[in-house]
Amino acid sequence: LCLLIAVYAIGSLAIDHREATEGREIVITAPEVTGRNGPDAAAYDATFANPLTEGVEATTLERRGLWARIRLGDARTTWIPVGTFEVI
Repeated sequence: LCLLIAVYAIGSLAIDHREATEGREIVITAPEVTGRNGPDAAAYDATFANPLTEGVEATTLERRGLWARIRLGDARTTWIPVGTFEVI
């Protein structure tokens, strides 16, 4: 019974965290950010030929560690480091 309660509590916290970070409107605050095809600069190529610039607005789709997958206004998606944007 204790294990079942613990699993439920952890699952509830995970859902709350996901809802708090996904689907949020953000704005790029770094001067330039290279969007990646996955959540790792060393393992994934750049998504676009040009970096995203300060002021670009997007929506967060998911978060993995220090990376967030975002959707731009034109429906393109990419991964960017968490410290390069702010929630608006």
